Amino acid sequence: MQHFRIKKYTLLFLGFFLILFPVLAQNSPALPTIKKLSELKPIRVKEHPMGEDPLVVYLPMYFSSSHFLPKTKFDLPKGKEIISVHLVYTRYRQVDTFNQRLLNENRFLHLNEKLPQLFTKQNIEWRIFEQTKGKTEDQARKMFHGFIVFLKDEIPPEIQKTEIGVIDDLIAEIHDSLVNIPDRDIYRIRKKYVETGRFLPRRER
Repeated sequence: MQHFRIKKYTLLFLGFFLILFPVLAQNSPALPTIKKLSELKPIRVKEHPMGEDPLVVYLPMYFSSSHFLPKTKFDLPKGKEIISVHLVYTRYRQVDTFNQRLLNENRFLHLNEKLPQLFTKQNIEWRIFEQTKGKTEDQARKMFHGFIVFLKDEIPPEIQKTEIGVIDDLIAEIHDSLVNIPDRDIYRIRKKYVETGRFLPRRER
C-alpha cells in the first residue's frame, strides 16, 4: 500500500510538469476537420473584446458573408506559435431560415484557403463566439465578423532542452526516493468450539 501511495504521488507530480511544459506532452489531439469546427457550440457574448496587440491578428469578414475584406492581411508574424483561433459573428439574422452553421463552414473553408497551416497544427484551441449586442441589421454590420488568431512567443530550442533536463533530474530524484515496503500477512486464531454439556432450559407455554 505504501508503494502504491508513493507511485500515485509521483504520477500527480509528473502530470503537473507536463501541464506546465506542454512541449513534453506525447499524446496530441487529432487534427480538426472543417465540418467538426463548424459544429462547435457557439459561446454567446454581448461583444467580443477587441484591442491592438502584437500577438493578436484580426481577419475581418463581411457581415453575413464568408468572404474576407479586401485589405485583410494574412501574413502571420514569424517566430510565433498559434495558440487559439476564434470565429466571431453576430446573432442577428436577416431571415429566420438563415443557416448559420453552413455559413460558418464556408468561413472555415475560406480560412483554410488563406491560411492552410492553421489546419495542420495540433494543440490549437478553436472557439466560436456569437455576439448578441447587435439588435438591428445596421448595428450588426458595425460589429466585427471574422477570425481572430492569438499567438505567443515560441520557446527557443535551448530553453526547451534545459526544461527537459530539469524534469529528467526531478524524475530521477523521485525514482531514487521510492521505497518498496512489502505487505504483511496477518493471521487471526479462531477459538475452537467446545461443547460444555450446559444448556438453557426451554420455557413451557
